[in-house]
Amino acid sequence: MAFGPDGSVYAITIAFDVSCPNAVGVQRSDDGGLTFNDPVFPQVDGCSAFNDKEWITVDTFLGSPHYGRVYATWDRLECGQPIQLRYSDDRGATWSSLITVSGTCTSGIGVIPLVHSNGDLTLVYESFDNGDNMVSQTSHNGGVTFDPQVQINSFQGSGPPDMRTGGLVTATIDPVTGYMYAGWQDARFRSDGTNDIVLSRRPTVSTTSRRTFRHTAATSTSTTTRGRRRTGRTR
Repeated sequence: MAFGPDGSVYAITIAFDVSCPNAVGVQRSDDGGLTFNDPVFPQVDGCSAFNDKEWITVDTFLGSPHYGRVYATWDRLECGQPIQLRYSDDRGATWSSLITVSGTCTSGIGVIPLVHSNGDLTLVYESFDNGDNMVSQTSHNGGVTFDPQVQINSFQGSGPPDMRTGGLVTATIDPVTGYMYAGWQDARFRSDGTNDIVLSRRPTVSTTSRRTFRHTAATSTSTTTRGRRRTGRTR
């Protein structure tokens, strides 16, 4: 779910049938979520690809050159699992051409789009191209092109028995300070093989260190993590 600057509500889903066809669907509500219009499908695929892990956000910053733009992101299993994006400037009625953010035949999952107050767009996701890493990519032109990946940190988590889990990242931006935060499960600070929730922070894009993520720190409390709760910054 995401809210537009006019109070509209956007919902994004993956629609699929047992016999191959699948799509990314977006619906809009103009009455606060009481009712939604019929879905519009920014992406439709047959048996050759499957779309997964969808997310949506809207640029709500008045000073942004892309004010009101709706961004839909997901990963697409075809050649690899690249991170994909489309955007809409007419409240979800029509969508841009498909933009492969991470590169053809790359592998990523769990993308989260974040809009900065100046209109920049950062995508945070888990990448498997050079190991298992949390990464970000930033666009300065409304999602048309993106900077190269910035590594936040590696994934060093453990998988609890009989649970489907992994390093899927969560991320957000503080609208007041502009700081961006990324969090995930990770076992690097423990000796018992279980996970903490760890957090890494990046300063606002207006600073000279905008490509740098600060120390990764454990946010949960445990006697096994005392004295070893931070790792160095990454670039």
